[in-house]
Amino acid sequence: MTCEVKAAKISGGPARRRTATYDRRVAGGRPATPPARRRDAARWQVADAHERFLAEPGRPVGDGVRPVVAESWARSLLAGVDPEASGAPLDLTPDELDAYRAGHPLAAAMPLVRHLLTQDAEEAAHIVAIGDAHGRLLWVEGHRRLCERAEDMHFVEGALWSEGGAGTNAPGTALALAAPVQIAAEEHFGVRAAVELRRVADPRPAHG
Repeated sequence: MTCEVKAAKISGGPARRRTATYDRRVAGGRPATPPARRRDAARWQVADAHERFLAEPGRPVGDGVRPVVAESWARSLLAGVDPEASGAPLDLTPDELDAYRAGHPLAAAMPLVRHLLTQDAEEAAHIVAIGDAHGRLLWVEGHRRLCERAEDMHFVEGALWSEGGAGTNAPGTALALAAPVQIAAEEHFGVRAAVELRRVADPRPAHG
């Protein structure tokens, strides 16, 4: 399983000033809505749906939430994931992690992974996580400051990011669906600090 993580972009400050030209455009006699504001509105809509889902799990979440996300929220709630958890559970101690990685088939591929995905991480401002079939992160490498931010929510080596461990998130949901998936900002369930990040994950065959 491979996961790429980037910081979610929220409009404001200089970014909002860069979109100001959209306010002056006219479409059908009305000012056009800047793309950044549309993205923010969509985020708030998902956040509101998340709150309603927790208050009344049996009710439909509405059109603003993608079906893949709504279904994952339901699985996460059924699994007993704490929707306000501060971080994912740590499943492997440092010694257990070292021993497990040493014998894992993915260890042999890490030089190639680093060459293709992480050597330009500082410039690209992303981190790459490699995990096993259980959702445990085995290698987390990339942009230094983003890695430090990810540590606060336990997006670290040895942590369990399956849906059953951390709720809706790209690594866990990709494993649950056996398909690539992107989970953005408020679509996360379980580790609320993850709303600051955007993840893309692709499940890869892995032993263990």
